[in-house]
Amino acid sequence: MTGLEAGITSVLVVSLFQITLRGAQPNRLTLVLIVIALILSFAHVATTYFRWQMLPAFTVLGALCLVCVFGAEFSVLVRTIGVLSAVTLLATSVVLATAFPVVSFPRPDGPYGVGTVSVKKSYVPDDDAVAKGTTARQLFVKVWYPADKDCTDQTFSPDTLWHEFYDSAKVPAALRLLTRYLKNVNTNSLQNAPVRPSDRPYPVILYNHGLISIAAENTLLMESLASNGYVVLSIRHTEQQEEYTSLQQVVSAEERQRVDAISRDLITANNREARSKLSLQLYQHNRSMAQIVRRRVRDTRFVLDHLESLRRAIPESSSAHSTDTALRVMGLPLRS
Repeated sequence: MTGLEAGITSVLVVSLFQITLRGAQPNRLTLVLIVIALILSFAHVATTYFRWQMLPAFTVLGALCLVCVFGAEFSVLVRTIGVLSAVTLLATSVVLATAFPVVSFPRPDGPYGVGTVSVKKSYVPDDDAVAKGTTARQLFVKVWYPADKDCTDQTFSPDTLWHEFYDSAKVPAALRLLTRYLKNVNTNSLQNAPVRPSDRPYPVILYNHGLISIAAENTLLMESLASNGYVVLSIRHTEQQEEYTSLQQVVSAEERQRVDAISRDLITANNREARSKLSLQLYQHNRSMAQIVRRRVRDTRFVLDHLESLRRAIPESSSAHSTDTALRVMGLPLRS
């Protein structure tokens, strides 16, 4: 919980205690406490993005305001039910706010600051593996790179956690609303910060996420790499959910059952060797996943062929001293 959230719930608990003791119209102390809770709540709403975790607590505050306005007398039974309900709602807010906190990111371990930009690319594959009529592949590439530590968040806006997820229209509206509170979590990456000048090229690392995810899924890792002098490119195919759904529709029931059985065994596997064998079987028997892997390879090749345009998207990277066309993937230098 944030300090404001802890303050709101604490003041509301004391207010409930006062009302429980008196059992009549709230006294002056209770009124003062409710006013304080209102002020804290307005400050919370004004300074943070939508925190649905606090809705139960705000419901209790609204009920207390009504009690203050109308000053009605309540029987012992009604008062007891009301207080117990209010305590339950407050406890719910405490649990939700604790389970879904606004965290602070640890500072990267490298000597440099971290800048970030996002680039959208599209292309139409022309190889035989693509069925006729396939539309263009839509790619989202997120780039992290070394920046001067002199850059501050007063000059450049900090990148918020997973913004590509809760800002994407392809994510269900309810899920986007529930994750929008992550806008309160600032990373250590500064948007569009200028790249740090260097006499030697920065090596470039390419990253592909799993089956369905986002480019920024491993932000901590990316920031650590960039702070240590690497340029990291993370690729996301924006139509990944539709792609997976369409490929699954042509999978036979027998194949789906076999894949589900392997997946269950993979979850319960208790050693690395067994998981490796089962993972291999999963890709061998799941044609749709194998097809996705082939398409991801094609996406990666496209990005490799367009490194120069991606480099130009990095602010002030006008010289060849800022990045290197030699890619180091899993520690092995490769050249396109």
